[in-house]
Amino acid sequence: MTPVSMAPVNIEKPNKVVRYLVNNQNLDLSIVHNANIVIVGEQHGNLDDMSTVFKIIERMKPDIVLVEALGDYVINSKVKAKELYRLSEESHYYQGLTKLWLEYIISNKQNVIYKGIELITDQDYSKISLKEQFMLREDHWMGIIDKEILTKRVLVIVGDTHLRTIETKELGRASPLYTKFLNRTDAVIIRTQQGEIQ
Repeated sequence: MTPVSMAPVNIEKPNKVVRYLVNNQNLDLSIVHNANIVIVGEQHGNLDDMSTVFKIIERMKPDIVLVEALGDYVINSKVKAKELYRLSEESHYYQGLTKLWLEYIISNKQNVIYKGIELITDQDYSKISLKEQFMLREDHWMGIIDKEILTKRVLVIVGDTHLRTIETKELGRASPLYTKFLNRTDAVIIRTQQGEIQ
């Protein structure tokens, strides 16, 4: 399936950063309708967060959905999602979490391309600090996002900690996903209320 790329939309309102309560029916999804990039911080595996993500997909109609939990998979059809779903849970980078995402993709009525953005490497993460891990992974993601937003409307789904607004000793700098897009007028950042860090 060849994606139909939309030219980026210029919206005339200021950037929105929204923290929503999980299972809150009052999240105003109209804020994503004209955005060129929406970044969602979710609790991995939280069904309410995943349900919200698919409501955002329906409302935004992105050209591509970039998902941390999909490892490095590129899923351009339901057939591909079903093929990957049939693999054993252990064969997926994030095991059960990836399997859950595949279930949601298969059952979602929207036809959209999903691309895993995780940094898959032979690097032994046990030999580097969490701060270094986060820096490597998030810089990798930013490279993918920067490329995709040139020609597409993009939805990014990552764990909420990857949208942290502050620097910490353990995790390092404030998230580049947050700092780069915070002041863009065509961006919306949505964080779960149940996030682990500010």
